[in-house]
Amino acid sequence: MQQSCFLWWEFLRQKASSVIGIETERDIRYFAYARHALAEALRICKCGPGDFVLVPEFICRDVLSSIHAVGSTPVFYPVDRTLSPTNLLNAQRCKAVLAVNYFGFAQDLTPFREYCLQSGATLIEDNAHGFLSKDSDGNLLGTRTGLGITSIRKTVRLINGAALHVSGSENLSLVGDQLNFQQSRLPKGFVLRKLSAQIQRSTRVPALSFFQFAIRIARLVTTGSRLPRSTQESETELPSPAAPHSSVLKLIQSLEPSVEILRRQQLFNKVLGRVKDLDIDPIFHQLEAGTSPYGFAFISGRSSVQRVQKKLRGLSVEVIHWPDLPDAVSVADDHFYRNVWVVNFL
Repeated sequence: MQQSCFLWWEFLRQKASSVIGIETERDIRYFAYARHALAEALRICKCGPGDFVLVPEFICRDVLSSIHAVGSTPVFYPVDRTLSPTNLLNAQRCKAVLAVNYFGFAQDLTPFREYCLQSGATLIEDNAHGFLSKDSDGNLLGTRTGLGITSIRKTVRLINGAALHVSGSENLSLVGDQLNFQQSRLPKGFVLRKLSAQIQRSTRVPALSFFQFAIRIARLVTTGSRLPRSTQESETELPSPAAPHSSVLKLIQSLEPSVEILRRQQLFNKVLGRVKDLDIDPIFHQLEAGTSPYGFAFISGRSSVQRVQKKLRGLSVEVIHWPDLPDAVSVADDHFYRNVWVVNFL
């Protein structure tokens, strides 16, 4: 299975090296979800009971399950409306700190490196949204620190798939072996969703939209909510199994990095052009040359979101609310943390 893992990484390196700049002297481990990759990164950092991990307040609550998996305690730092950290040097001394590349845009790592020099913490780059993105210096996001996590499934339509990028001799000496890939059959729901997406992109028939509408109606009837709801358990329990599905080795080969990057960049600019006159506040107003955006993120009340959805008809995209904040992050309903929406480009 180590060979299969190598082949996947080697395939990406050969096919996309000119686009994403992967280097061979580093190592990688694949997991089902980025949460599993983060838990392994924390283990390499030797985080355990009694240790603290510094994470942004503006974060999906599921991320906390990785911290609890190693027995550590999350501590939060605030971010501003550009999603940059504020007062990071005044934060509590922690064993590790998480820098997040929100929505595929490169986070400035300078204040994080300064915090690490001051506190002795290990910096982990959370690149769940930024597979294929580079920073302004041409560095692939998720590889700019000794430990970086990337969620491949949020860029490529996979049943699961995430990666932990590891560099540095000490980190490489501590990383665990690659888990055996799952060999189970693909769920019918995933197969239908992927087929619907292919039909929609090639024919403009809104097959995926119809499929998602049917799923949400069924969920509304059974749970009372159209969208999946995270629970308290999602903050403390990692999903199982941690190993990625074997299908990702095949499906990833359909990816043309330059084509996917261009598609996402063009979508970003189309969306920006259509909504520029609406009463919303885009978090990112323009793209850097190397950015492969996860989506178009903006701050807005619900009434404006409906107008955004109308403006984007025909683009085969949907507007989602992000994130489900951790229970420990208590802010008012009108705080911007609770009013961020994303036009998802998957």
